[in-house]
Amino acid sequence: MSCKLREFLIILIAAAMRRERAAHHQRFVGCAVRTLLIVFIAAAAALPAHAQGWKPSKHVELIVPFAPGAGVDVVARTMQAIWTSKRLVETTSSVVNKPGGGGNIGMAYAAQHAGDPHYLVLGSATLLTNHIVGASKLSHVDFTPIAIVLGEHIVFSVRADSPLKTGADLLRRIRSDPQSVSISIGSAAGNINHIAVASVAKAAGADAKRLKVVVFGSSGEGMTALLGGHVDVSVSTLGVIVPQIEAGKLRALAITTPRRLGGALANVPTWIEQGIPTELTFWRGILGPKGLAADQVEFWERVLATVSKSDEWQAMAREHAWDATFQGPRAMQAYLERDYAAERATLTELGMAK
Repeated sequence: MSCKLREFLIILIAAAMRRERAAHHQRFVGCAVRTLLIVFIAAAAALPAHAQGWKPSKHVELIVPFAPGAGVDVVARTMQAIWTSKRLVETTSSVVNKPGGGGNIGMAYAAQHAGDPHYLVLGSATLLTNHIVGASKLSHVDFTPIAIVLGEHIVFSVRADSPLKTGADLLRRIRSDPQSVSISIGSAAGNINHIAVASVAKAAGADAKRLKVVVFGSSGEGMTALLGGHVDVSVSTLGVIVPQIEAGKLRALAITTPRRLGGALANVPTWIEQGIPTELTFWRGILGPKGLAADQVEFWERVLATVSKSDEWQAMAREHAWDATFQGPRAMQAYLERDYAAERATLTELGMAK
C-alpha cells in the first residue's frame, strides 16, 4: 500500500472516530439534561404549595361580622366585586355575613379557621374595644393582620337649629354641667365613638364619667334620634351624617381629623383647631386567621393594594367620605398595637376596661 493511500485511510478513520465521539457526547448531554429536568420537576412537586408562590386553591370567604346592608357590608361587597372583575383572585369567592354579638360572632367564626388563608374577615376598631371591655376574648393578637383599607373619621353634629353653634359651645356646656347635654353614640358603650366623646371631654377639663351618653343600636338610629330632637348631639362616623349636612338638616361642630376635609365638610373645624388635641379614626381592615404563612399574607396584600388603587374603590370612598389610605401588614400591626394601648387607657379612665 502506498504512503499516500495509507495517509488517506488514516484521515478517514480519524474523521469517523471524531464523528462517533461527537455523537456519543450529544447523546450523553441529552441524557443528562433529561435526567436533570426530571429531578427538577420532581423536586418542585415535592415543595409545599406556598414555597412556589401561594395563591388560593379553593373557594374564598370574605366574612362580614354584621348584617347585609351595613356600611361594612358595602365595603366587603365592593372589594369582592373588584377582585373578581379584575381576576385578581382566580377561584370563586363570596361575602359571608355572620352578624351578632357586636361583631363577635363573625370574628369568632374567622378565628376557627387558623392557618387557612381562604378565610378573611373585615375587622374594625370594634375588635379592640370589645376585648378591652370584656365583651370578647378575641383581640388583634388572635388574627393575622393583612391591610388597613379604610378609615372613617368621627364627627360631632347637632341639628341645624341647635343653640350649640360651635365646638366651644359644646365644651362650655359639658364643663359646667356634663348632664345638660345628651349625646348619642352607636352601637355599644365603650366603642370608638364613646372613646371620642371621652377624649374630647377629658381634654376640655370635663368629667367624662358624668356625661349623658345614650347608646343606640347603630349610628343611623342615633342620627334619627337627633333629627327628631330626642338627643342634643350625635357622635358618629361620617357616612350617615354627610347626606344630612348636605341637606341642611344637621350642622357639624367638629371632626376628629388631623386637618380639615373637603366637600360638604370643608367648613367644619377639627378639634385640634379648637384647642382639643383629639385625633381618632375608625379603621376598617382585612385580617386573616392566626398562623398564615408569609407568602399567603403577601398574596392578599398584593390583591388588596390593587383593589385600593382602583377607580371603583376610590369612588366608593369619596361617596361615603372615607379615607382610602392603604396600609400593609407591618404598618397595620404597629397601628393596632398603638390603637389598643390608647383605647385601653381611655376606657380604663372611664372604668370600663376589664
